[in-house]
Amino acid sequence: TSRKILDQLQPAPINHSNINKIQMSLEDSARKKFETLKSNISKNYIRPPVYKQNSTKTGRLTVSSGPNILTMPSEWKSIIKNARQIDFVSMEPMLLMALSGKKIPTDVYGWIKDELNLKESRSRVKILTIISMYGGKDNKTTRRIDELLGIPERLKMIEAERKDGFIFNSFGRPINVSDEIKGRHLFALWLQSSAVDASLMGFSNFLKDNPKINPHWIIHDGLLFTGECNNTSSIFINDQISLPVTIEDLENVDN
Repeated sequence: TSRKILDQLQPAPINHSNINKIQMSLEDSARKKFETLKSNISKNYIRPPVYKQNSTKTGRLTVSSGPNILTMPSEWKSIIKNARQIDFVSMEPMLLMALSGKKIPTDVYGWIKDELNLKESRSRVKILTIISMYGGKDNKTTRRIDELLGIPERLKMIEAERKDGFIFNSFGRPINVSDEIKGRHLFALWLQSSAVDASLMGFSNFLKDNPKINPHWIIHDGLLFTGECNNTSSIFINDQISLPVTIEDLENVDN
């Protein structure tokens, strides 16, 4: 069911004025890439990317054909007329807490800072949290973050369910792992894979709740769309999980 949204992506209407503005400001090194993007335009619409999910262990989306929007500069999104984007907020740590049954404020890094009474800045706490989840040079603070996020206990659960060269993300999708993948690397694969499926499930539910929107591109933890939607601060994933989101207007000019 997590892949359902991929079959619902539609061609996106083009803002020709913004295309011209971008072309005028392009550096020479970016012109070829922008022309490749434009080659996907036909009759005032740009076709949606075709994604595949089997190129990485985690199932993170890659583009197999069509516009490669995953690597383009963010400002190029404005080529879509009246575009908006919905993004999950701090997807992976928020999902980890939700899976543990904990309801925490939207600012997860501020929450960690306050809960542990850390002297580090919020931006530093964010870096330390990423190290805690994905590995790096740990220290006393990252180990305290580990405990707060329940990472050691979660890792034990993942390792206990490991079978015949596979672990399973929180939604049951198998992840092929070799014997040498252990510890924090194993946890990172599980969390990233779980986040991929949660985001796709969430976008499918968002579309179901907002039948007047037209989905166009998925960019990591974000969905670019046009059309009317309800104001929302969270997306339903399943009966146990809802995660915070933001919605941003990317382009407000009508041609």
